[in-house]
Amino acid sequence: MTAMCLLFLALWMPQAAAETPDDEPYVVVLNNNQIMRVKQPPLFDGRLAHLVLLDGRRTTMPTKMIDQRKTLDKNRQLAMQRQAEAFAAEQQAAEEAQNPPEKEEPKEPKKIVLTSSAELPDYSRSDNNIAREEVPQEEAAEGEEATPGLLPKESITRAHASDDPVYVSEEVITSTDTGYQIKCTLAVNEPTGVADVQLRMTVKLEDGQTIERQQRTVPNKINYGETNVITFDLQTDRRIQSINYTLASSVLKKN
Repeated sequence: MTAMCLLFLALWMPQAAAETPDDEPYVVVLNNNQIMRVKQPPLFDGRLAHLVLLDGRRTTMPTKMIDQRKTLDKNRQLAMQRQAEAFAAEQQAAEEAQNPPEKEEPKEPKKIVLTSSAELPDYSRSDNNIAREEVPQEEAAEGEEATPGLLPKESITRAHASDDPVYVSEEVITSTDTGYQIKCTLAVNEPTGVADVQLRMTVKLEDGQTIERQQRTVPNKINYGETNVITFDLQTDRRIQSINYTLASSVLKKN
């Protein structure tokens, strides 16, 4: 009796199908076009289909839920795609083996030869540091402000105070590749604000040459407590000796 039961059980259980690699799962297309990925093709046993999930668990579902034709076509398509990718990879590997890339020889570092026998200054000392070095300047004429000479890539910021309705509260002078950029911040003391503000800048260079620039503020009105920035770009290879600012404006009336 026991032998007959074992024989019946062996005949009833479906045979195991060949498993696919974990990175190439078998695709099962359902009638609602949803896709399931399993480890091997499903085993159909009448009204039931037996599946092995990717994590190794076994499950069953009604056979009628699976679109067997779409499932077969989909897996054939994926198999052909994998074969094409494998063939392309083999071709590329063969071409690289026949034509290995040329190795670039390391280039020798460029040598810098000092032709002067003069002793070099010690730039670890603050008095030899270019960024801290001060350039002597001539005294500014009356009504002008003395401006330290600028060295390459150096910037100077100066703050000012005044009782005028509008005045230059801060200037930032920066050395550029073509000369200087001068950024002026205007502040307002007038409680009602000012309008029609025009800033005239007169720059005196170290060789005595004078450069004048003027510009209006945008927007036209500046209220009390607000600031406005005007930027001038000067093209020169001379150092600045002094800068003089002249402001013209009209006071806004109370509403």
